[in-house]
Amino acid sequence: MAKYMALEQPRDKILVAYVYLCQGGDGLAHLSSKSKVVNFVPESASQLPIWDMAIPVGTKLVEIFIRPVQLYADPFRGGNNKLVLCELLTADMKPLSNNYRYSCNEAMELARDQHPWFGVEQEYYLMDSKTNWPLGWPKNGYPEPLASPHAFHYGAVGANNQYGRDVMEAHLRACLYAGINICGENAEGQPSQWEYQVGPCEGIKLGDDLIMSRYILHRVAEDLHIGVSIDPKPVPGWLANGAHTNFSTEAMRAEGGLVEIRAAMEKLSKTHDKHMKVYDPLGGKDNARRLTGFWSSKADEFTWGEADKAASVRIPMPVVKAGKGYFEDRRPASNCDPYAVTEALVRTLNRLSADSSPKHASIESSDSLSPRDTGSAASMSWFTDIAGKAEQMLNAMDKSAAQVLHTSASGSQTSSPAGSTSGGHRRHDYYATDGHNVNAEDMSETYSLSTHSIKTISSSGSLSTTTGNGNGGQSSSRGHTRTSSFESIGSRESSKSSKASNER
Repeated sequence: MAKYMALEQPRDKILVAYVYLCQGGDGLAHLSSKSKVVNFVPESASQLPIWDMAIPVGTKLVEIFIRPVQLYADPFRGGNNKLVLCELLTADMKPLSNNYRYSCNEAMELARDQHPWFGVEQEYYLMDSKTNWPLGWPKNGYPEPLASPHAFHYGAVGANNQYGRDVMEAHLRACLYAGINICGENAEGQPSQWEYQVGPCEGIKLGDDLIMSRYILHRVAEDLHIGVSIDPKPVPGWLANGAHTNFSTEAMRAEGGLVEIRAAMEKLSKTHDKHMKVYDPLGGKDNARRLTGFWSSKADEFTWGEADKAASVRIPMPVVKAGKGYFEDRRPASNCDPYAVTEALVRTLNRLSADSSPKHASIESSDSLSPRDTGSAASMSWFTDIAGKAEQMLNAMDKSAAQVLHTSASGSQTSSPAGSTSGGHRRHDYYATDGHNVNAEDMSETYSLSTHSIKTISSSGSLSTTTGNGNGGQSSSRGHTRTSSFESIGSRESSKSSKASNER
């Protein structure tokens, strides 16, 4: 390829790669791209033309539009060439059913005065493209000298301990060149498991940067003939992948902001089930495999704590000491849609009306794309709408092509291990990717503290407070009655009396 890439490019011809998410035959959104030649150097996405393309709907092809929304420098072609992130619209300019960016952008505009900042820790595995098994692992076997799925391998170096560092280094530099606000990287808890961080970004920019960073990751790995998996649990029994999401508002970052952060915990506790339905593309099923309670919270309960990385939501110790800052939502899965996650946080914590939800068009097996009203006229909350889409995606998947790994809240498994090279392996290739349960780094901070306080609110509504060392503690519980009335989700929960419990 080098001799072709070295060919002189006419000055009046600029190559622009349109990058977009398109729903595949499995019902999930996949990263795709197509290139256009323009005769000027674009300075913003709005200067680029809306493009059209056809997508399969049943046995027919339906024409849709690709609208540029965010412009980046192209690290693969260099020069004045560009990458542009796009969103998909129907012929009547309505967002497609998997276009969560549209409503997310609307929510961010409504919350503009709050100046919401986000950061995401994207975890992934590098995979052997031929065996679909983690890079460097023995075929159908497990790595040595670890010999344990729970070994602490964070930050490891050496040819016998980590594999694929070239991909990570190339990806980091390519993202910086593109203009993505990537702020770090590290080796994760297993060989071939890596993480990079994007942010802080304000508003919609976080979702845009994360999606484009995933695209660049796949392109870099493709050049090296290596696969990438952001599946939440690519190897059952071994560490999983997550997308821990940091969030703050201007009030949280101001002096005394810790009060605002702690108040947010109560709001999040009341919408836990609804958030979990939009924190992975399968309406919570992927997180059920990932959040089993081992070095993590359980998927079916909400917990929060200060300096506790085993909680659903963590307030970092530096934030507690400073009295201001941000919190970390550790629930989003590695294959989450960042627009759905960030929108959920903004709507819940800012009490935004569900009436602001846009009208989407669902892809159905018909001659056309039918508009679907998800606003107040349809008496549907934003959360219900997105959860419904996730369920539609799941139902659309070909069950006969692969087995689905189901993990209950207790962590029991009911299928053969994923990752096998046999036909029983199903990959959740969301965003044209496959591929964190727990961040192995989590142990270092959580259990080095002499004391900590954890407040637990299970899905049944019970509250308990545990104080003690990292290996256990004494529990004090009390009856707790709570009422939820969030305009942000357009629904109201009845008051619940809860019994004392100690899930830790």
